[in-house]
Amino acid sequence: MKIKHINSPKAGIVEHIRNDVGLTLVAAGLAEEVALPPRGSAGWLAARKEQSALATTPDAADTVVPSGTSWGLYQQLDKVVVVKTVNGESSFYETPPSDCPEDVRQRFRAPRNPAAAVAAAEEFDKATREQMARDAADKTGVFGTLFRKRAS
Repeated sequence: MKIKHINSPKAGIVEHIRNDVGLTLVAAGLAEEVALPPRGSAGWLAARKEQSALATTPDAADTVVPSGTSWGLYQQLDKVVVVKTVNGESSFYETPPSDCPEDVRQRFRAPRNPAAAVAAAEEFDKATREQMARDAADKTGVFGTLFRKRAS
């Protein structure tokens, strides 16, 4: 939105701002909207090009796609894979590829404790089963509350 400041420290300045901010300033009487020239007039095409140039410039809130290559490891239980990310797209390798950095190769070859990962997964499963059993015993749903046996 293009506005001209009238009753503010920026009085007389014409600028493009976000629509929500512009509408607020106009409603508060601090600015007035600058209308587009009539369609087909000499200034109309220039105004549209100005709008288009502003729309194509990057914004601070735009998502930045990482550029370049990054390497890492991904482990799930006893399986470890090498992850290569190039410009935001990831590839997974069962063994380090030829262009893999040496530090990632060393971490890949380092001894791991798969028993600890399996034990953690089993402990999580056990806790999940216990929680499900407690939930079933509580019967806190509508029907469980309506038809709960009363203590005599």
